[in-house]
Amino acid sequence: MQTNNDVKNPAEICKVIAVDFKMRGLTHRTAGEMLGRTKQSVSNQISGKKTFSFKSAQRYAETFGYDVRFLLFGEGSLYEDIKPKG
Repeated sequence: MQTNNDVKNPAEICKVIAVDFKMRGLTHRTAGEMLGRTKQSVSNQISGKKTFSFKSAQRYAETFGYDVRFLLFGEGSLYEDIKPKG
């Protein structure tokens, strides 16, 4: 679970999501089904070959509880409900 408040670069964002998928036991195929996307589309986003658009970030946020700001800008934490202290 990502709780560090440092700004992440796109490669770091992808690594955090990949770890989260692994912890949840999600394959790219399963995540794609949940998102209404193809396995290849999910693979491209998680590998960093394709960056998150606002619309795709919203879809990941709604499906997995991720924070849109983290997906787009690497700010805050992966999960929307985790707020920094202080």
